[in-house]
Amino acid sequence: GLRYENMGLSATSGIFEFKASYTRTALLLNYRIIDTLMFLGPIFSYGVSHSGDIKAIQSGTETSSLSSNKISSYSAGIEAGVKLIGFHLGAEVGYEDFRWKDATDSHAAIANQDINMSGTYAKVLLGFGI
Repeated sequence: GLRYENMGLSATSGIFEFKASYTRTALLLNYRIIDTLMFLGPIFSYGVSHSGDIKAIQSGTETSSLSSNKISSYSAGIEAGVKLIGFHLGAEVGYEDFRWKDATDSHAAIANQDINMSGTYAKVLLGFGI
């Protein structure tokens, strides 16, 4: 299958503001070992398209804006849930490796950086099966 993710974050403290956003399109592979009224199985994804930026703002003026065209990602996890009269309710937990190589600052305030946003994740699943 295919998965599209759109994530954003904003934090403010006094005159300082931080904003981050990214999108990710990934190939998705899952196999349900149990697939009756309950489902359980491994799920994997491999990122094929990425975009994103991280911005620092001070007193309303953007002081830094990092982005990269060398972003890579993959994830591995377990999904489990139940099927209730056509509706699917469940959860997915796992690990995502998400790295930006040679991120550049459009304001040249920060030298090229490698950014690692890898870590564990959890998702709630709510859907309709046809």
